[in-house]
Amino acid sequence: MTKLTHLTFVSLLLASCTPAKLVLSQNQSSKASWITPTERRTFLREHDGIEKLSAVIGDVTLHDFDEMWSGHNLESLISSSDVIVEATIEKNVSSLDDDRSDRLTEYGVRTTEVLKGKDLPNLRIICRGGELKLPNGHKVISHTAVWDQLRVGETYIFFLKPVENRYRLVASARSVLAVNSSDSLVHVLDIDPKHALDLKKQVEGVNSLKVKSAIKTNSLNAK
Repeated sequence: MTKLTHLTFVSLLLASCTPAKLVLSQNQSSKASWITPTERRTFLREHDGIEKLSAVIGDVTLHDFDEMWSGHNLESLISSSDVIVEATIEKNVSSLDDDRSDRLTEYGVRTTEVLKGKDLPNLRIICRGGELKLPNGHKVISHTAVWDQLRVGETYIFFLKPVENRYRLVASARSVLAVNSSDSLVHVLDIDPKHALDLKKQVEGVNSLKVKSAIKTNSLNAK
């Protein structure tokens, strides 16, 4: 069977983080047999689902797009977070989850300032998405709004909740604020113009010192 390098499907992912729609893009020129959406959905819900899918289609490229279930502003992010830190990413490692059916990236960060909660040495943050080579030799790339934009060496403000011995974002890309290294201005990582409008009105383009002060005092008057 000629192996597909891409597929197309949409399914609701069941996970502890923000729900998402999953899209696999397909090479339309391929003449391989079509796999039904139900079969694809079944693969990704099984243990070792990613590897089982890649055994059928070859390399896998996934696109996880956040669905807008609720809006967020600075106040809601603060109240939803157990820990808020300004930190610089030092490294990242992608892997499959325990069921080997989802893609995760773990970020090792150096905390520069704790804005809520306690200081956490060796803080590790996980998010959906990543790129890795599977044991069967095929590659899986999972694009998400967070993984596509986070960069090693850059500084961000993270709104976090604990999950086992690591921390996850409380609201995907809406809970990461990028701190520009040249002018210290803040930008919401979620660039979708329809998302987090109230949050963007509050913090987009604002000096990071003002934003951090607003977080510490739980004040909405960042501007």
